[in-house]
Amino acid sequence: MVESELIVRYFSFITLFLNAIALIFYLLPYMGFIMFNFTAAIMFLVAFGFDIGLININFKYANRKDPDVGRWIKNMAWLYLLVMFFGVLLIGISMVGYAISETPILMAGIQIPLLLILGANLLGFLAILGFGSLTALYNILKASKYNALITKF
Repeated sequence: MVESELIVRYFSFITLFLNAIALIFYLLPYMGFIMFNFTAAIMFLVAFGFDIGLININFKYANRKDPDVGRWIKNMAWLYLLVMFFGVLLIGISMVGYAISETPILMAGIQIPLLLILGANLLGFLAILGFGSLTALYNILKASKYNALITKF
């Protein structure tokens, strides 16, 4: 139990840290630091990969038979997969909308759709990074209690 608890706890700390850094780098271009666009994209991909790893660890080590914590950890992992799907869908829709809005015919009256595109992009990123941080925090706070983790590897 100690090994699986340490794996989940340390991986959750790393994921929480990377989600916070990715969120900071994602918000920097909106504050005028355009040079951080590429860094924000790379950090988001790294944080996204660690979030998927966190979901995998939750499915591997969480004990579904524990009614207090283990079941909630697995349910949060399933919910986070759903949030990831819709977050990536929103980001994809916003990128396609932004590519369409760059055509010269649509440039005249594009301000309101561009704000909707920006809102969808921001909502997608915040949903993925925010729920990943919430899942990591839940793992840090609750994984060591009861029999939430499976003891065998």
